[in-house]
Amino acid sequence: MKKLANPATRLRHLNSTDAIGAGGGTVLLMFAERLPDTYWFKTYLILAAPSLSVSLSKITNIIIRQCNIVSDMLRDAQNERSILRSLKLLKKNPLASQASIEKLEQAYLAAEIKRVENMILNLNKTRSD
Repeated sequence: MKKLANPATRLRHLNSTDAIGAGGGTVLLMFAERLPDTYWFKTYLILAAPSLSVSLSKITNIIIRQCNIVSDMLRDAQNERSILRSLKLLKKNPLASQASIEKLEQAYLAAEIKRVENMILNLNKTRSD
């Protein structure tokens, strides 16, 4: 929800889905306009274009939201792997003090504990809804 609170993210997100919905509706209307009047579904296509446009916008919104969730998960996993790789390299480095390495490991463990606590809180929120 933090990302939606950011005005720049919210504007970019809304503009893209609105543009896709409006463009899809316009394409449907242009397609229907070029059909001969004898086609029985021309009228239905013209009448349904606004609601199909809104539906297309909503579907695009859902797809973009899911893609953002997957992207965030992949970025978090990549960051976690990078941190673990850096800690392993620090352990092999003879110039790094054991105390500083232990301090970094404790910070990593504290962050992991906090992440798991947040996951449990989110799970409890979804179960209570």
